[in-house]
Amino acid sequence: MKKYLMIFAAALAAISIASCKKDNPDTGDGGTDNGGTNPPAGTTLPASLSGSDYYVIALGSEEYALLEENDKVKLNLQPYNVGDNPDKPGIALNFWTYNYGAGDQPTYSEATPEGTNFYGFTSTWVCAAVTAGGWSGAAYFITEDGVTDRTDLDLMKDLAQGDYYLHIGYKSDEPNVCQLITLNWGKEGAADATKYAFAIGEGTIGESDASGAVVKTHTAMKPVDGEFNVGEWEEYEIKLSDTGINYNIKPASSNFFQFSSGGVQGTKIQLDAVFFYKK
Repeated sequence: MKKYLMIFAAALAAISIASCKKDNPDTGDGGTDNGGTNPPAGTTLPASLSGSDYYVIALGSEEYALLEENDKVKLNLQPYNVGDNPDKPGIALNFWTYNYGAGDQPTYSEATPEGTNFYGFTSTWVCAAVTAGGWSGAAYFITEDGVTDRTDLDLMKDLAQGDYYLHIGYKSDEPNVCQLITLNWGKEGAADATKYAFAIGEGTIGESDASGAVVKTHTAMKPVDGEFNVGEWEEYEIKLSDTGINYNIKPASSNFFQFSSGGVQGTKIQLDAVFFYKK
């Protein structure tokens, strides 16, 4: 059975999992704010910030502010604590754990991000490396306290309608590294719960069931520009209507966005600009 270790940005300053207050979302960026600055003069921000109805999962503080200033944030899904109580997370980024002979150990450890984020700002992003457990997994997780605390989660039902896309910024510093991304909605094990898995990066990666057995091998999809380049930020988009995810159900405690990097120690994952939006 998988065990979970809840990790917050206060402990891991290099990983973009900072708490953000539900009632004051513009103070949170889903990541540690390094005092970011605007991109260099003449930089054109990608079209992905020119849409509408953003459901933000992981985004730098500058980019979040741009969206909020233009009334584009429909739902903030970045990590936060209920009533600022660290013992009551509403949404968290959980690194799954394994038992390595001396208690539970996280399947990822923090890694140091280098350069600028997906949009050219200096706010940090999710950057972690696989540890020695032989597998890896992590998820943005809505807790039971979070479901109770958030009446606005009913807005998730709107994702079942309209022309919504999932957007992901991803970078790999090594060739032939593949990452598995999984969307979930609904209470785990419930009859109406749905999920959709796909791969990004290069090569293939296995999708495992609860016992650890590989049930499907995924080949990395092409980025938006059609070509993957090692060491560069790449952009991925998935049309939600193509996933079969049933968002039109009552919100429940769940891993709504999860990722895995396989079991090779040192494999790094770097994610930024993760959100749902309308083009």
